[in-house]
Amino acid sequence: MKRLLDDIGSLRDEGWTFMSDQQKGLTQMFDELMPGVDHRFCVRHLYNNFSKDYKGKLLKDCMWATARAINMYEFQSKMRKIKKLNTKAWEWLVGKEPRFWTRAAFRRYPRCDALTNNGCENFNSQILEYRDKPIITMLEEIRLHPMAYYIKKKEKMARYHGPICPRIQNKLETEKINSTNWVPVWCGDSNESKFEVSKLPDRYVVDIKQCTCSCGS
Repeated sequence: MKRLLDDIGSLRDEGWTFMSDQQKGLTQMFDELMPGVDHRFCVRHLYNNFSKDYKGKLLKDCMWATARAINMYEFQSKMRKIKKLNTKAWEWLVGKEPRFWTRAAFRRYPRCDALTNNGCENFNSQILEYRDKPIITMLEEIRLHPMAYYIKKKEKMARYHGPICPRIQNKLETEKINSTNWVPVWCGDSNESKFEVSKLPDRYVVDIKQCTCSCGS
């Protein structure tokens, strides 16, 4: 890690986020060498450890829902549900600091809500065939691999005519449907930008000018 720090340089105010698989000693190392940076656990690895003792689809779904909670109220609500299902499972999760594994406790800067390191795992699996080759050949193959990947994606996007990327467009359409039951009420501010948005029992403040919501999303 010290060598990585030498390459990266100063981490102050750069918004770095590090994700690990809970290797022993890493948490203390991050606190000592990189105070203030975001250090998270890959929730997929966290669940793998969790599921060794606490199995079942219901517990799995509840744990992932807790990790995806966007504010502490929702987080505590999900944790109470886990406690009702299995007290020991709840105690296991209580032993993990929320800042490491739930969106509800992530800092708002950097704006990264990733819960897993699937991107890294996916890249590593794709370059597996190159890793046993001589170092120059390996580096050349790894260099060419993303080039071919991005060309393929670029050609695909050239045939697409939507205003935003198709996957994000699909998510937006889903959120449009989900938002139909929410009721906005303007709060009367001079900028005409703040609204109370509610769907009982939930109420949040949305500022469309600042692009913020009190839910933490």
